Amino acid sequence: MSTPKCYLPFKNYHVVQIRDISPDQLKISAKKIKKDRERISYTSILNFVAKSFGIKGGFSEYAKVYEEEIQPVAVR
Repeated sequence: MSTPKCYLPFKNYHVVQIRDISPDQLKISAKKIKKDRERISYTSILNFVAKSFGIKGGFSEYAKVYEEEIQPVAVR
């Protein structure tokens, strides 16, 4: 059985595929983003994803929240 594909659209016509919510997988997805019309930096992509998940401190804060709050619950 394959993992369902989820996509996160940006305002400026960019689209990133979300296969998994782990920080490492999000970094891989950010490198494979479908870019259109405007350039966007790798860091901006990661920060947008984190913000879309409701994190206010950027991607580094998301990685911390994932380690401390999400991963322990997901392991159960």
